[in-house]
Amino acid sequence: ATAGKRGAAVVLSAGAASALCAPGGPLALACGAVAGAAAWVATDMALMAIDEALFRKSMKAELTEELQAQRGQLREAMRVQLQLAAGAYGAQAASAVDKLFVPAAQD
Repeated sequence: ATAGKRGAAVVLSAGAASALCAPGGPLALACGAVAGAAAWVATDMALMAIDEALFRKSMKAELTEELQAQRGQLREAMRVQLQLAAGAYGAQAASAVDKLFVPAAQD
């Protein structure tokens, strides 16, 4: 729905800009394109400001909730990775010690 509103705003603003530049002669097309782009940017900025004003709290709560979930998943993934690395290091150290350790001969 938002994309449709923005598309309609672009078309309307470009049409209004072209009508404004129509008496410009050979530069009317360039004038209309520049004015249309400026009107499009202004319209888009206004719509984003309105969206932010209306939905800021809910968007912030949604983002915070998602970040908390991501944090928990990342913490668990790091814990598992640390356990795997510690286990691999322990096995490697034990193997190195077993290769180098030569027990004293018992007479």
